[in-house]
Amino acid sequence: MHSDYEEVYALGSFPLQSGMTLRNARLAYKTYGTLNEHHSNAILYPTRYSGRPWDNEWLIGEGMS
Repeated sequence: MHSDYEEVYALGSFPLQSGMTLRNARLAYKTYGTLNEHHSNAILYPTRYSGRPWDNEWLIGEGMS
């Protein structure tokens, strides 16, 4: 199976604001670059439902803070 992400984190049962629970929830993610010593260069760019990591790649790079 082809994937557009690098890793998957298992959230397990995830409670929603509505009061319902999303069972066996998973969070797929892709990382770019390297964290600095203080981990102060981490930026989170979430994609919309069914979005792809490359939808946000134009926002990542030198001078894009």
